[in-house]
Amino acid sequence: MAHLKTSLAAFLVLVAASVAQAQIQSEFYIPVPENEAFEVLDDVNANANDPIQTYVSLTIPNDCIVYYDQWEDGYEVVLDAPVQGSTLIWGNGNGPDGVPPGFGSDPSLIPGGTVLVLANAVVTGMVSGDEDPNAAGADASLQGTVDFDGRDRVGLTCASAMTRAAWASASGTLNAGAVEVWPITAWGTQYELPIGEDTPNHDNDFEIVNVSIMASEDNTSVDIDYDADGGVDVSVSLDQGETYYLDSTSLAVNAGGTITASGPVQVHVMTGDEGSSYAARWFTVLPASSWDSCYTTPTNSQPGATPTRVFLYNPNGSAIDVDTTDGA
Repeated sequence: MAHLKTSLAAFLVLVAASVAQAQIQSEFYIPVPENEAFEVLDDVNANANDPIQTYVSLTIPNDCIVYYDQWEDGYEVVLDAPVQGSTLIWGNGNGPDGVPPGFGSDPSLIPGGTVLVLANAVVTGMVSGDEDPNAAGADASLQGTVDFDGRDRVGLTCASAMTRAAWASASGTLNAGAVEVWPITAWGTQYELPIGEDTPNHDNDFEIVNVSIMASEDNTSVDIDYDADGGVDVSVSLDQGETYYLDSTSLAVNAGGTITASGPVQVHVMTGDEGSSYAARWFTVLPASSWDSCYTTPTNSQPGATPTRVFLYNPNGSAIDVDTTDGA
């Protein structure tokens, strides 16, 4: 009987450990910190001003709990067992550790079908686009205020979809940017830029091509060939949640540029027409391992409207054939 009790206790401990390890089903880091968002919006139009308005949406398909880990005071060691008072827990029925936006109290679980919108204005402390987001202390203003912003870490006990948007709210321009955010399980270690300043286009769509690279692990080595000449132009080491920013107003960021990392990273490209009051577009770059030979466009062109444009990039060392079929 004593042996049975010992075995049962060991079994229960193993089961409990397995449940704890499996609790987080999707984990995100909010990309493009606000000082980088300011930089690219100011590059497109110098009327961009502080603060940066941040919107993050989380679509929750099933009942779950959300853990929101603020980067400003360091990340939790175990996200679903937080010890820092700044970490918010939504959906555990305990109001003192956080009430999800849009709710009057903290539910026992956030119901499936909920869309959480996290919004606030973020003061970057930047006054012009000439400041370098990579410089030491460039994020001091951001770190001084705990709020919803870039570099925050979000974990959910269900699958989820995240979108991140930002604009310079006092700018007097119509410039804004938004990207889909992939969970860390979809990040990669090898990226190739499918667009660059040298990509032929009609309306200066890629006159500015700035890049933000974010790591999920400490001591991630990143080698960057931003001008696509085959040589490493920059080597940096990034810790968890840190970013490195490429500014095409001072660098030649070309199609075919590569990013090679020792651990998982996410990469976003922010483009625009310099001097425009509205032409800014942001994109999520997929790892080279996820590229394919068949695609379907999610949008179509309407008669009399601005056409939808599809840009194809060939990463191979030789020519390829491309066949297209229209929606009709």
